[in-house]
Amino acid sequence: MRQQELGNKALISLRDAILSGDLEAGDRLLELSLVERLKISRTPIRYALDRLSDEGLVEKIRGGYSVRAFAAKEIRDAIRMRGTVEGMAVRIAAESKVLPQEPLMEARKCITELDKLLRAKRITRTNVEAYLDVNRRFHESLIQMADSFVVQRTLNNVCALPFASPNAFVMAQREIGDLREVMFLSQQHHRSLLEAIENHESARAEAIAREHAEVSLTAMKRVLESEPEASQSVTGIDMLRARHANGAETVGAA
Repeated sequence: MRQQELGNKALISLRDAILSGDLEAGDRLLELSLVERLKISRTPIRYALDRLSDEGLVEKIRGGYSVRAFAAKEIRDAIRMRGTVEGMAVRIAAESKVLPQEPLMEARKCITELDKLLRAKRITRTNVEAYLDVNRRFHESLIQMADSFVVQRTLNNVCALPFASPNAFVMAQREIGDLREVMFLSQQHHRSLLEAIENHESARAEAIAREHAEVSLTAMKRVLESEPEASQSVTGIDMLRARHANGAETVGAA
């Protein structure tokens, strides 16, 4: 297997270990230990650690790296950055004279599917998983309508951070008990966003996209204040809890 392939394999393995909590915030990542853990040489491990550092999941310390603990402020900034980039995307789309038909039709289809899910009498885990898939597709269709490589690449980088993606806190909201409320509010935003894009109301579309991201901030605050067992479905939550518990930061802090 080539060094690049081994490096990617190490990257995936270490990223999964961090986000699953197998490697915890503050854990030191020593090359020799990782060689033994992953059964590969130092070169691909160094590649993986460099990439994880670029993603912000680990940080350099004397003698190597350690797993980062994320501050609420950092996650707030990432979520708002997502809102800013998505806002730019929908503004570009709304300013287009002719919208790309494939992502437009996909967005309309997602709205219909989400309406159907919201008509269910009770929110089951199966419904939540379906919601996650449709919600992801809807947000992807918005970016595709902008038809901008730069915007797509920037958003991918932002969403690579834990907690920054549109779906980050959905599962935990179900455990806390206010998921239906969040889903209805999000669907209102989805419908308004698509309407603004189709009516070429660029400023309105951008404002809605930014406001839509704020829903994640409210969700994050509720998750952090909830009982730990109610939020374990949020990938990487322990990295955020560790920093939140040791500092006085709040989600809305400046």
